Amino acid sequence: ALTSHEDSNTWEEIYAFVHSLGVHPKFRMADGAQASTKAGSKVFSSCPECQNSDCLMCWSHTIRAVQAKIKAIEKLDKNIAKQILNDLENVQYSVNDDTFKPMMAKLESKYCKNNSYDAITKSAVDSFFSYFRSVWVDSSENHWYEGSHPFATSNNQGMGAKNKCIKQSHTFRKRMALGPFINTCLRMVHEWALEDFSNLDSTRNETLFAQPDGLKLRSAGYDWLGQHKSNTNFVKIPCNNLKTLLPDTRTIWAVPSSFTKNTEDSLKEIAKQRIMERFEISDSQTFDESMKIRQSCHLIEQVNDEFFCDCPLSIKGKMCMYTCAMLYKTGTLEITSDVHSKPLGQKRRRGRPKKIPHCLKKEPEPRTVGSVA
Repeated sequence: ALTSHEDSNTWEEIYAFVHSLGVHPKFRMADGAQASTKAGSKVFSSCPECQNSDCLMCWSHTIRAVQAKIKAIEKLDKNIAKQILNDLENVQYSVNDDTFKPMMAKLESKYCKNNSYDAITKSAVDSFFSYFRSVWVDSSENHWYEGSHPFATSNNQGMGAKNKCIKQSHTFRKRMALGPFINTCLRMVHEWALEDFSNLDSTRNETLFAQPDGLKLRSAGYDWLGQHKSNTNFVKIPCNNLKTLLPDTRTIWAVPSSFTKNTEDSLKEIAKQRIMERFEISDSQTFDESMKIRQSCHLIEQVNDEFFCDCPLSIKGKMCMYTCAMLYKTGTLEITSDVHSKPLGQKRRRGRPKKIPHCLKKEPEPRTVGSVA
């Protein structure tokens, strides 16, 4: 849409036009502008087919706004500000619609009820969480966590990058007359038509063979599977009356995470506790205790021949080494020769290289040449 204003009336006209084409979105992505959120709710809430449409909030815009507000704490204590941002990032990828507000209440309690801060720092922390609760928790722009749209995009950075390209390479951030503007649009569309968009129609498993990171991802999954061959590293859980993130999940697999080694419990016991508290958090636990359970292992939902992991990378809709490993383990993905081979120039392992046994222990006997008759 081409518009000189971005107020509520403008967005309402745009949404009404899109809706008139028969588009009934389940999700809408916004950047925090209340005009867009208000207009979307007004247009789509009156339609029975899309009245439950959720307005997602771009996480990149959210964290940039939070970083600007947390500078008041950063000036007083950088460590506290860093810990808050780290906890918010953990919340962003780990919660769902059922656990979002309970986890945010625990996070706020962790810092606002900490009596070790001095009066100035405590006032700054209370002010920050008051802002965060009113803007990003209790408002309609609170769907910035991955669980609000699991295994799919959580930001509009793709559109932002395209918008940046238009301004830098085509319009040069200048107003244009109608004639040159149309010529610029024609040239721009022609350049876009030459780009490769084949991944848009490909399945998740087909993206593993796309350039440039396909081989790297398959190799990482093969290496991880080689280091976790034991059956104790895999727990298979049938989805009998279990609540899941995806509607057609038939099996849940639990695999170790980087935090699993920090506990003495078996993976089976860890997975049982994670399943119990996946959508319901105990009131008696602190924020750190709940987050420790969340990070104790990864849960992978199997839908037909596809796997969806809840690790920080895969929850965003991307493939990860755990999903690749499960494809190898179940025989869905073939281990090709290029995955076996290691590229030249790879990082050398730590420690002294292993000596070759019996190498040059004896001098070779001199070769003699007999006389020629």
